[in-house]
Amino acid sequence: MSRLAVLALAVAAVPACAAGDSPAGTLGALAQSVAALGIVVIAILAAGWALRRLQRGIVAGEGPLRPVGAIAVGARERVVIVEIQDVWLVLGVAPGAVRVIHTLPRAAATAAPADQGFASWLHRIRRAEP
Repeated sequence: MSRLAVLALAVAAVPACAAGDSPAGTLGALAQSVAALGIVVIAILAAGWALRRLQRGIVAGEGPLRPVGAIAVGARERVVIVEIQDVWLVLGVAPGAVRVIHTLPRAAATAAPADQGFASWLHRIRRAEP
């Protein structure tokens, strides 16, 4: 993208050069414009970095509310699991609405099911091979 910006600035400087300005003055103005553009791009990148750092502390805070997981079930709908102390809340989130679908105690939610499906079958088959 920077090559495109330099090309655009060079094309914009051509009429000024043809009007009688010296090439050295035009190149100086071009260099000044490119430097200003570089400063603006660096400022935008720094602001994005700072926002990500600040939001990370807000989302995964040390408070009583902790997000466990989420999955999209539609274009704008999600199912989210949130932990509050020893309870997991399964929430349906849609534009303008949040509803509690189910509540689980944390111990029951973290217990592994007896049959893991395909993964456990594959593991058993691999152990049985000589």
